[in-house]
Amino acid sequence: ELADWSMGDLAAVEASVAIDGIEQGRADMRALPGGPVESVRFLLGHIAARSTPTALPFWVSAGAISGVHPIAIGSIAVATFKNTHVIQCRMIAAGEQ
Repeated sequence: ELADWSMGDLAAVEASVAIDGIEQGRADMRALPGGPVESVRFLLGHIAARSTPTALPFWVSAGAISGVHPIAIGSIAVATFKNTHVIQCRMIAAGEQ
């Protein structure tokens, strides 16, 4: 959660992606056509038009602003936002838990 998100410049939020500890890309939300608010507006319109059920709260990804990066099974990806908010995941094969 970005506390006080409405008080700052969301377009200035920087994101970076690292895979296995090596930075793959870095950008801010100005890379999104229309900025982050347009990205969320598009997503919500898409959900509403298709009557897609959602459970609150839900997580929203604003897009691949740092690029699309190849990753191997077993690798760890880390996305960092504002140098403080971190999402980390390990790639697994389909069907693996």
